Amino acid sequence: MGSDAPRRVVAKAEHLAKGHNPRFVVTSLSAQAHAAGDLYEKVHCARGDMENRLSASAG
Repeated sequence: MGSDAPRRVVAKAEHLAKGHNPRFVVTSLSAQAHAAGDLYEKVHCARGDMENRLSASAG
């Protein structure tokens, strides 16, 4: 896959007591394979959780 591959942006916007909390994921995964909510909650958040666990175990 080259740099000219199609991309899509998945956005999650919240407004919390502390203020705006926008988040964005840019991906080449198709909408047919991953619905926006699932992509954010099940793939992106899981990846962040795993990165945090690896960092915690290394330090």
